[in-house]
Amino acid sequence: MLGFIALQTGFTCEPTHAARLSDLTVEVRGAPRAFGFEPAVRAYDVPVLDRVATIEARGRDSDARIEWSLGEATGVVGSGAALELEIELVPGRQVLLLTVRAYGRKPGSYSLELNYVDDERACVDQTDCEAGQACSYVHPVGCFVGGFGGCVEMDQDCEGSASPVCGCDGLTYPSRCDLLRSGVALAYVGECVCSSDADCAEDEYCDARSCHGPGHCVARPASCEPGDGPVPGCYGFEYESECAAAAAGQRVLLAGGRDTPPSPYLFMYFGKEAGSETNELFTSRPGMLGATRVNQPLEDAHVAFAQWSPKGSDIAYSVLNDPYSICGHCPKELFTARPDGTERNKVNLPFGEGGRVEGFLYAPDGEHIAYRFKADRNNLSELYLVTPNGSETASAHGPLGFGEYINEFYWSPDGKRVAYAFGSTPENSKAIYTNSADGTDRRLVTRREPEVRAQVMVWSPDSKWLAYIESDPGKTISELFSGAADGSGYHKLNGPLVEGSEGIRGLYYKWSPDSSRIMYRAEQDDPHVRHLYTSRPDGSDNQRIGQPDRYAYSRDYQWSPDGSLIAYFGYEDGERGLFFADPDGSERQEYPWPPDEGVHLQGLQWSPDGSRVLLAARASPSSGTEGYPLLISSRPDGTDAHVVHPPTISVLRSYIWSPDGTRIAYIADQDTPNVEEIYTSAPDGSNNRKVSHELPEGADLRGLAWSPDSALIVYPVDDDIYSAAPDGSQNRQVSDPGVRPAGAWYWSPVPVPR
Repeated sequence: MLGFIALQTGFTCEPTHAARLSDLTVEVRGAPRAFGFEPAVRAYDVPVLDRVATIEARGRDSDARIEWSLGEATGVVGSGAALELEIELVPGRQVLLLTVRAYGRKPGSYSLELNYVDDERACVDQTDCEAGQACSYVHPVGCFVGGFGGCVEMDQDCEGSASPVCGCDGLTYPSRCDLLRSGVALAYVGECVCSSDADCAEDEYCDARSCHGPGHCVARPASCEPGDGPVPGCYGFEYESECAAAAAGQRVLLAGGRDTPPSPYLFMYFGKEAGSETNELFTSRPGMLGATRVNQPLEDAHVAFAQWSPKGSDIAYSVLNDPYSICGHCPKELFTARPDGTERNKVNLPFGEGGRVEGFLYAPDGEHIAYRFKADRNNLSELYLVTPNGSETASAHGPLGFGEYINEFYWSPDGKRVAYAFGSTPENSKAIYTNSADGTDRRLVTRREPEVRAQVMVWSPDSKWLAYIESDPGKTISELFSGAADGSGYHKLNGPLVEGSEGIRGLYYKWSPDSSRIMYRAEQDDPHVRHLYTSRPDGSDNQRIGQPDRYAYSRDYQWSPDGSLIAYFGYEDGERGLFFADPDGSERQEYPWPPDEGVHLQGLQWSPDGSRVLLAARASPSSGTEGYPLLISSRPDGTDAHVVHPPTISVLRSYIWSPDGTRIAYIADQDTPNVEEIYTSAPDGSNNRKVSHELPEGADLRGLAWSPDSALIVYPVDDDIYSAAPDGSQNRQVSDPGVRPAGAWYWSPVPVPR
């Protein structure tokens, strides 16, 4: 059987070779000069199986040409011409180097096709070869990228091979013969110099002909001529020239091997490089190779927390100056950077001994960052507002008195104002204020009286109101109030509380999506029963949701996305059920499904458009089904109900709608008992697909996250992070193979240009 490897750009080649062989891609771009382009030289290992039957090279740009050599054979292609010839090669003991030179007046992309007569000698690793043979790997797209090889005969002593080479494992080998015997792919000829930028000087970066693996320390250019770009960087960004990529300390993507476009979204995660215990911040673009370090080089410090700008243009992150990342009072500083790690800025004010940044939040419009700050150990916390590049900083409140302290703080949904709780001790805030984003126009939202405490605030979605809990020593219970964000007045929202009531507790209240009402749970009519109530922002039209013997359970109550319904779990006659009600409590309906009395509903998620609900349920042991879980999708009235998975699971968790509402993702042991994997289903239970790759029993699958466009699911397993399409295709590693994920992971909120 005749097999081939396609090295190409711009189109997909249907493989006819054995399943082990991989379709690989190469793109060659020249570096600009005054009279066209300097030759760009790229080298690729080619294993000799029995012989190379044909080599075909095609230039796809009529204004550029490609020169190539394979052993003693050479060829030139230009002006759209094609070259074909047959070369006889002696099998065994040789791994030839294919060298490609490209130049012209603008970048050119080319395809190379190597056709093998015999693919019976193909190998993926050393176990595919016989004794005395080595699997000579092909990694045209760089280290750590899955390739294939050919079994070649090896000298036992590797005599006559004295030129050192650097392997993709970062180790230097005495010769290519020794490298092959070790089953390691070639990174480059010569000794290993660097494995990351940390091995190079401050004005250098670790460059290589591949996106992964060791390289050479190369100086970053101080300036670059304008380029015709875009030139793709290895880690998800494009530059106007190779020089611009080098100035940013980025390797250039020489080859891809992808059959689908890379994601428009970036993925941010915490990780530790091999051999390091330093927690750092990285970004990756699913569908492209490698990762970019966002933070500056760290010594005896860790990245503690990070947040995307709502614009996706930058990332804010705090650095804890503690080698063990356990110090609660060590200095912590605030930085921002572009997602590709450029334009880093320290944005917090200077501080003395004991000073630190205690928390930060981007404004929803991405124009400012609010951060809580201690200047030194003798001061309590203050609140500052800063632009993302650190150029403008303003106090949110002006000078504080002795012992005064800023507690919680939140941006309004429109990003125009910031609210903060202000008090004399950290635990007992007294009043809530709002300021404009530049620190001016301070307004008192609550009443300011001695010993009155206002706290636990929640903005209304329209940014006009703040709901908060208020208490004072003269009362034994807390009550719910609303204050106008412009300081024009405040109102009590709950009705009179009966004697013995525990009052309103923190975060037991939720605004409707249109801000017309607020829902809360309280012992308002009965000291022993917590009912649901709604009220208008001015405290009028207070209504109970549900019958006197039907009360809300725990915090499990939700507004529908359009605010037309309230869903809540409640008890009636000692039985737990799911109920739907109008916002004013005038119409109520108990959810009628499932009809089996042995099945109990446990959790609810609205679909993004509010047309359906997703319900978790579990059969009771008394029903004879040993407590198996169910995931049910239906309309709010219980019609069109479907179980979205086969009846073969005993574990169910992390279920979530796709952002577009077309699919449901969940983790379950659906195919193999006690092996948790990711699946997706249509809301009607059809088209059920496994998304994650084959996972062994005991694999640590830590969750899943939909991309904002619903095109991909990212999931961390053990020491790696993967992405896949909802149908299980395009399954590939997202995290850098040289970086061990170590913490939270977040999609960019918007597409980030490459």
